[in-house]
Amino acid sequence: MPLSKAKIRWSYLIALLLMLLSYGLIFFIIGKLNRETDWVTHSYTVIQKINSIQVDVAEAETGVRGYVLTNDFQFLRPYHAASKKSGGYLRPVKNINQR
Repeated sequence: MPLSKAKIRWSYLIALLLMLLSYGLIFFIIGKLNRETDWVTHSYTVIQKINSIQVDVAEAETGVRGYVLTNDFQFLRPYHAASKKSGGYLRPVKNINQR
């Protein structure tokens, strides 16, 4: 039983529509994956900034402990350096969280 030309045309049209639908879905999924990748990158950036703050605070704490134990002002150098750097880290972290 041969197929009529109308059935063949409808088959091609349906196949074309299904291909266009899958094409649209692919772009939708790729866009969604890009947004999720951006959020993962954002999370790692925040974690890195917070870890930098933690390191500077630990250095400052060590310097203050040395000063308290010895009354030597040289131990306050890491404290002053770390306190300047930590203030510079806090602004970007606050701005990052407003994304």
